[in-house]
Parts: sequence; structure tokens; C-alpha cells
Amino acid sequence: MQYPLDLRFTIFSPAQQITVRDASGNSILFVKQKMFRFKEKIEVFSDSSQSKKLFEINADRILDFSANYRFPGADGSDWGSVRRHGMRSLWSAHDEVSLPTWRHNSSPGLDSPTGSHNLAQGCPGSSY
Repeated sequence: MQYPLDLRFTIFSPAQQITVRDASGNSILFVKQKMFRFKEKIEVFSDSSQSKKLFEINADRILDFSANYRFPGADGSDWGSVRRHGMRSLWSAHDEVSLPTWRHNSSPGLDSPTGSHNLAQGCPGSSY
């Protein structure tokens, strides 16, 4: 993969779509969000043919306030989740990332046994 990445948004379609290409024009990801769903569901594929699903992003509730977004892999494995913290999220970015136990054990820098980390404090390995 060569940087910079080019993101192309499809505006007039029954689903929001994003195609991600690298500097050489190779397709990296294809992202599709179905419209008119009560709970958000975003599917991420390896390319625009949608033949190989990589993972999904699923909301656990209809409203976005305090929503938990799960990241299940194509095989159903748990990649982790992101939880938004209620009304505070409207005014500042305060989300909590949770990794599954198998990833937490291999990810140094996370300070709680659940594998959660406050993004406001910076991500593990980040310079801010």
C-alpha cells in the first residue's frame, strides 16, 4: 500500500459508499452503509466487487447517544468495540475503545483488565 490514500464517496446511490485506493490506484477497501436502517450497519469489503467481506461495524441501539459500535470480523470473531459517552460526545470526542481479551493480552499499553482505553488520553503508542 502506498500513501496518500484516495477516498471516493458515492453520493447518489441507495447506500452510502466509499472506495479507498492507494497512490498506485489499487483498491484497498470498499465501505457500504445501508440507508434507512434503524440501527447503523456498515460493511467493509476488500474491493468494490464486494466478494470478500473483511468486517462490519454494528450499532447496538437506534439512537447514537451512548451507542456501542461492535466490530465483528467476517468469520464472526470479535475485533473489539467503540463506546460513545452520551451527551458529552456532542461537545467533545470522548469514546472508549474495548479490545477482546485475546487482543488485549497482545496489546501493550492498555491499562485496564477489560482492554478499554480512553481516547481522550491518547491511543497506546501515540505521541500526543
